[in-house]
Amino acid sequence: MQPARNATLSEQKLANEARASAGVARDALVLLKQALDESADSAGTRHVRLRAAMLDLMARRIWGPGDKLPPEREIADAVGLSLGTVQRTLSSLASDNVVVRRHGHGTFISASSQSDQLLHFRLHQIFLPKRLR
Repeated sequence: MQPARNATLSEQKLANEARASAGVARDALVLLKQALDESADSAGTRHVRLRAAMLDLMARRIWGPGDKLPPEREIADAVGLSLGTVQRTLSSLASDNVVVRRHGHGTFISASSQSDQLLHFRLHQIFLPKRLR
């Protein structure tokens, strides 16, 4: 009987970890929505504002190297943007090696010198004239 009880405890532990992970993902999406709402008055397009909001969450280590981002549809629903806008943003981040997209597996924060990349992109957004971006 003891092995069955251990299996149940392991299953409970996995379920608790899954719930905690889902809670963190929800919290991150709420923070993403807040960051996007705060930038609503800025002159940037939606995908540029979403990109800046996502970079902000990465810089604040809410999403860290190796973390899996929520699915595109969940991001779109959470922030109130179209799926195409989210896909364009993620493609832009992938082309700059900030995220890695794996078909059928999801989108992950790149582990390669992420802090240097984020600093570069944040400074790029702040200091580079719009016509050069």
